Amino acid sequence: MAVYNDNKIKLSNDGNLESSIPAGFFLLSKAAQMCSYSQEYLSLLARRGELKAQKIDRKWHTTQKWLEEYVARHSNTNKGHFKGEMLEDSHQINEIRQNFFN
Repeated sequence: MAVYNDNKIKLSNDGNLESSIPAGFFLLSKAAQMCSYSQEYLSLLARRGELKAQKIDRKWHTTQKWLEEYVARHSNTNKGHFKGEMLEDSHQINEIRQNFFN
């Protein structure tokens, strides 16, 4: 098995590339389900370096700790900005998005 790019991409025995995502990391689409920010906004924050994230296999990944740190640092509503928060379940997510966009 050949290994490339600091153990992040591996070539399996059958010649296909396999992804090796470090423990605790998940896609920003999953992170968006855990907070009141959209996946697109989280991606923008990652590209700007405002949200700690790593690009693995051409996709941004973060950790729960990094997401919670960002939300804690940016939890004000100054200048009309939407207050970010961690969400407990999908019911809260839908309720916040409906209130925000209506």
